[in-house]
Formats: sequence, C-alpha cells, structure tokens
Amino acid sequence: MGAAFVASAILKLLSLEAFELYVYGFEWFGLAISSHIARLILAMEMFTGLSLVLGVKTKWANGVAFSMLSLFSLFLLYLIFIGSDGNCHCFGEQFELNPLPSLGKNILMIAMLAVAWPAKDWLPKFSKYILPALFLWSVVFGFVLKLPYGFGTEKVVKFAPAKYEAFVGEHPALNRPGKQVVAFFSTYCKHCKAAMKRLQVALHRNDFPSDQVSWFVMGTDVSYQKFMEETSLEERSHELLPGKILFGVTDGSVPLILLVEDGEVKGKLSNATFKEELINDFCASGK
Repeated sequence: MGAAFVASAILKLLSLEAFELYVYGFEWFGLAISSHIARLILAMEMFTGLSLVLGVKTKWANGVAFSMLSLFSLFLLYLIFIGSDGNCHCFGEQFELNPLPSLGKNILMIAMLAVAWPAKDWLPKFSKYILPALFLWSVVFGFVLKLPYGFGTEKVVKFAPAKYEAFVGEHPALNRPGKQVVAFFSTYCKHCKAAMKRLQVALHRNDFPSDQVSWFVMGTDVSYQKFMEETSLEERSHELLPGKILFGVTDGSVPLILLVEDGEVKGKLSNATFKEELINDFCASGK
C-alpha cells in the first residue's frame, strides 16, 4: 500500500507540469494556487506512503491514507458524473487511467487498508526521529525538487521586434484596433503544448473573445491535428508557417505569446515565463 502511494507521487513528479495543468484546467483556482495544490498532493502521497512502508505511526498513516483515498474517490465520482473520461493523472502521464477504473482501484486499496488496520508500528522507539525526517523529505520532494510557479530565476522571453514588424506588414490583421493575443508555436514542441493549454485556461477565466486570438504554427496539417487532439485545445484562427519565418519572429525559440493592443505589443510570454497575472492585467485594462 505504501509503495503504491510512493509510486503515485514519483510518477506525478515525472510529469509534474502536466499534473499542474490538469488541476489548473478545471478553472477552480489560479495558476499559482493550482501549482501549489499539485505539489501538496505529491508531498502528502510521499509522506503517507513512506510512513506505511516503514511502519511509522501505522494507525495514523492508515487513517490519512483512508482519508486521501476517500477524497480522491469523491473527485473521481464527480468526473464520472460530468462525463469526463480522460486520464485522471492518478499515476501521472506514464500510466493513463480513466475515472471509472481508477475508482475501482481506490475501492480495492481502501479494502486493503481495512485488512491492514490491526498492523502495529515496526520501529516505535525511533518514530520520533523518523517521522520528522519523512516530513522534511516530503516537503523537499513536493516543493523544492521542482520549484512551484512564481519561484526561481526570472527568464527572458526571446523576441525579434524588427522581424515581427515586418511580419505584421504581411499580416495587416495583426495591426487592427483593440486587443488580441498572438501565439507562435511548433506542433513538435512539448513546451508549446504546456504553454498553449495554460493560455487557453487563462483566456477562458478572463472571458477573452476567441476571435481575437491568432495562432501561427510550424508544422503540417497532420501534426497540427495531432497537436490539437493531444492538447484538447479549442480551434482558433491559425496559419501554418515555415520554420524560417516563425523562428525569425521568435528569435529561434518557441513558444512565443504576444499580448497586443492597437497593434502595439504590450506583453510577451513563453512557457518558462508564463504569468497568469500578466494576462489578467492585459484583459482587465480598459474595461
């Protein structure tokens, strides 16, 4: 049982960005809170799992595991109720599970916990030393190995303004009055997938009109359709571009997201520099 919780935490960490986006995608919380909730789940799974594996405060660990599985099961019932049949990220992206089989897995684990309830501590004399160490490691595992949204070194967005001006000259619609969001990305780039999914949620939360969003994409019709299927993005106005043109505007790096008002670039983001607050401020200004 403990190994299952530890494996779940490790597999989520390996695809942490996807798990963060999964939480963020429900639009219940902002990106920062979603990032911390995702990491809190990882830390709790690691702490509970190691406590069970090492037999430390077993009764308490069983109770916490039972509570977590019960909450996760209620969430899975909600997904089944709303008709969601995608990966619920119980074991990250490595092992995809739909809500219904995942719920069955949780019921089996709860039954196993009931059987294990009489188990006693293995090392009761050392629990006062082991438990704090497990707690510290779990915090490091969840919040330090991969820093949450908003932490870490500030990065610079690559952008070639002169090339973009020339590009606008060939695409006069980008110079129209009002606000618009312009994104440059590649269908072969995993960072582009993450950035575009984040962008879609942020724009939804701000009720930003879909007809004021333009995509310029490096790829083929086939790779574009595959990209759309894998990301579950809503279709937007898009144009396929040769890599030479796209990378000229983005200074050799993708994705690039531009926040444009009356033809003037007011903000720019990449996946590594994505800030929900910047989009919120852009959408709110002038209302």
